[in-house]
Amino acid sequence: MTESTSQVSARQLPALQIPPHPDFRRLIEILSQPLHPLRSCTSNQAPANFPKTLFAWQVLTHEQLDGLARFFHQTSPPTSETKNYPLPIDKPWVGPKADPSVTVETKRLRFGRFIGLKGCESPLEPHPLSDEPIAPLPALNNEKQDEFLSDLLGDVEGALEVEWEMECEWQAGLGQRQPEPGYVGMGMVKG
Repeated sequence: MTESTSQVSARQLPALQIPPHPDFRRLIEILSQPLHPLRSCTSNQAPANFPKTLFAWQVLTHEQLDGLARFFHQTSPPTSETKNYPLPIDKPWVGPKADPSVTVETKRLRFGRFIGLKGCESPLEPHPLSDEPIAPLPALNNEKQDEFLSDLLGDVEGALEVEWEMECEWQAGLGQRQPEPGYVGMGMVKG
């Protein structure tokens, strides 16, 4: 088979269609919900790295969470500003008396509770203004939902990889150079 014949055969193949997971749109809707930044009690400024959406909160790293805890004076031992927030972090993980073995998931839950996200208590604790437990956020705290989120994100990453490879093959088939890093194809960025 010659090179031109293989290019023609590849062009005649139908495009790979991966149906989205039935809950994909709902998950995107949930994770796209905006978060309103909390402001410092001393400067009245919001930190530049405050998560703008639930997804951004979900992917905060150790370092980002440590920086946010410092910005909002949530340290151990506490400072005079620590208690000036509506719901201070009960067990701060930053400072000389803090527990250095706190996991990123625990930090994320404690910071989520600090900024007012429901469902970030572990175990569920009553809301300070009522006797009812705070309901967990959908797709964030339930073990089955965490498994679903992990599987779904894996499916999305796989679909994006396939799309990227198809775009590269298409460009090569047209005799054009490969797309540059950061090229936006079909609304997705590959860097």
